[in-house]
Amino acid sequence: MNIMAKSLLRASAISAAAFIAQNAFSQVLYNNSTTYNGDYIVNGETGNEVVLAGSASSDVISGITLQYDLLNADGGMGGTPNPTDSVDVRFYANTGAIVDGYASPAATPLYDSGAILLSALGVTAYTEGATLIDTGLNVTVPQDFTWTLTFGGLGGDEGSLGLFSSPSVGSNYGDAWVNSGDGWALVVAGDPPPALEFGAEITGTAVVPDSSSLSFSVLAIGAGFGLVKRSIRRQHSA
Repeated sequence: MNIMAKSLLRASAISAAAFIAQNAFSQVLYNNSTTYNGDYIVNGETGNEVVLAGSASSDVISGITLQYDLLNADGGMGGTPNPTDSVDVRFYANTGAIVDGYASPAATPLYDSGAILLSALGVTAYTEGATLIDTGLNVTVPQDFTWTLTFGGLGGDEGSLGLFSSPSVGSNYGDAWVNSGDGWALVVAGDPPPALEFGAEITGTAVVPDSSSLSFSVLAIGAGFGLVKRSIRRQHSA
């Protein structure tokens, strides 16, 4: 999308917002938890850039559920986990430096859970298909944003994110943002895939046009519907 087209869409949206009565409602904004396709070992901060469902340009997230695995040094289930094993969930606007043609996560997160000990979450053994639930949030994010998970204190343990088929609610780009300490990289699946689509469900509140003013909304932002949108599945060389 060129700069002129972006400006046109933004101006139309602002004009519409000045007149549209809006209602908020709680819903599932993103869901990718249907078909498990294996796991992806996490080396550094790793996550997906997602596009939340609906027409709102921003949403308020109340909770996120992630699927992960905690394995021993051999990639298996035996032994006792390290008591310092932890996880950290973060949300980012994609307003950072351009990487492989796309804006990377910003330097400062919109949300940072801080390190959460897995033992505090009741994890006392190595586990596959574990569910991490972070709720009670009130975080405003753009419709298109990146969530990440970082494992800490692993010692010889390994942490991974579950790979799932394409989302049933919302969408993602089929690749992963990874920061191993030297800046963000955009990572794609090997050949053959699966795509790097991690198991997650995001709930929250979206703002949608009131039905009484829908006709005006269509007129005000209709020009934006003709603009070319970037493909939802990015293509990079592996």
